Amino acid sequence: MLPESWVDHLFGRLTVRYGAAFLRQWPDTGLDLVKEDWRRVLARLSGDAIAYGLENLPADRPPNALQFRELCNGGPRTDAKLLALSA
Repeated sequence: MLPESWVDHLFGRLTVRYGAAFLRQWPDTGLDLVKEDWRRVLARLSGDAIAYGLENLPADRPPNALQFRELCNGGPRTDAKLLALSA
């Protein structure tokens, strides 16, 4: 899972960007449970992928954890498989 501090930072950034609209997505759920879900959903992402997601946030609505993971996965890939294909 992602470190708790990463999710705290991510929630801070998303709250600054979207304001209360970000937090209103979970009116009946404790924030600790929501953050735990984000930690699990984003568990396999690298710091670079998360940074890419933050740089490419939708302008019209705050993402949920699954939508944010898709954003992060849409970034440039630099893994060994991709490098091997270009050789």
